[in-house]
Amino acid sequence: MTARDTRPQDATTPYAGPGHVQVVVLMGGLATRLGDAARTVPKALIDVEGRPFFAIVLDALKRRGLRRFLLLTGHLGDQVRAAFVDGAGLGVRIDYRDDGPEPLGTGGALRAALPLLDERFFLLYGDSYMDIDYERLYREHLHHEREGRAALMSLYRNDDALERSNARFEGGRLVRYDKRADPAGMRHVDFGVSVVRRDLVARIPANTPADLADLMRDATAEGLVAGCELRDRFWEIGRPGPLEAFRAYVRDRAARPRKAVFLDRDGTINEQVRGGAEGVDSPFRPEDVRLIPGAADALKRLKSLGYLLIVVTNQPGATKGKATVPDLWRVDDRVRDLLAAEGVAIDDSLVCPHHPAGVPDRCPGAGLIGPCACRKPAPGLIGTAAAKHGIDLAASFLVGDSDADIGAAEAAGVRAVRVGPNGGTLSEFADRLLQGEA
Repeated sequence: MTARDTRPQDATTPYAGPGHVQVVVLMGGLATRLGDAARTVPKALIDVEGRPFFAIVLDALKRRGLRRFLLLTGHLGDQVRAAFVDGAGLGVRIDYRDDGPEPLGTGGALRAALPLLDERFFLLYGDSYMDIDYERLYREHLHHEREGRAALMSLYRNDDALERSNARFEGGRLVRYDKRADPAGMRHVDFGVSVVRRDLVARIPANTPADLADLMRDATAEGLVAGCELRDRFWEIGRPGPLEAFRAYVRDRAARPRKAVFLDRDGTINEQVRGGAEGVDSPFRPEDVRLIPGAADALKRLKSLGYLLIVVTNQPGATKGKATVPDLWRVDDRVRDLLAAEGVAIDDSLVCPHHPAGVPDRCPGAGLIGPCACRKPAPGLIGTAAAKHGIDLAASFLVGDSDADIGAAEAAGVRAVRVGPNGGTLSEFADRLLQGEA
């Protein structure tokens, strides 16, 4: 059995990433849609460029700080256990529960594991790859839990592109979720990762095959499930076409190291607002976001040179009671949306919500105040992005307006470019690159 996490936390609990959060992975399916590719091996062990699929998934989850796993196996589950054992050799802890001779379905398998579940946990599908900000999901869930929600579902604006849409998300709220209904009016699809409370799972009848989608459909109808829209796509290998697409993605990422421009956000891409101890501060509401004139055009020029555009930003507003935790990422999403409207696609955006001091009596979340590895000038955000995207740091830049940005660049081994009152502009930097002078 896996031990539940019962440690008390308050605003000043030292930050160690979301590593204390249990990750439950559903991987008991028969994989019939994959045909011969999964006839003698489970989906978790299907070869992807010389490695088992779930080994690649584990790499991504470890990058995000996750360390505790419960694998719910079924079809050929003994092979999964033999491949990953207890996880010690991989730097993680892995526990297992097997369906047994009779398949229980996704809901039934989760219900049978009830004694092994933490009070709240990440829930993933074993045929999906999602290298995303898990801390964001967990903290948004805690925010909505205080409003009475029992789960948070990650969503992607799909418009039936990757697969049939199954969720209606309007005004920041998950209005409807149904995998079997007519998708009319639905523009989103569930991303394949949720945060779930154990007491919601207890609703499923014991010792009975059940579909998790039915539980989530009914709980959504009752207003018990919050939604979180993510901007980055997910990958799944449950069908031959998507499996080959994921193999191509992994192959392309490994074949050619990429160069990137890492970008501070406030004061570099978007304008700061009046306020704060220094007279200016980050915007804390999406409607307050304004792009710096010329920033979008400068980013287009950088894109034309083959650079990935990756935002790395310190956003400690919630630690000081200036914003809710979800607001931090909603503002970040707004910056990306405004740039997209100008024809600029940001390749990734990484947010550090922590602060070493903060204001403890105004901070809404456990573990936000204290030391962390991601707050600039630490290089954590840069390192996470570099591993995810296969970035050649020596060929990359960081552009920012503060000493923390310059320090992060030096710590990560990328070239630093200062903009703002003590430097130039993003447009000037882009022009120098175009002219081969940077």
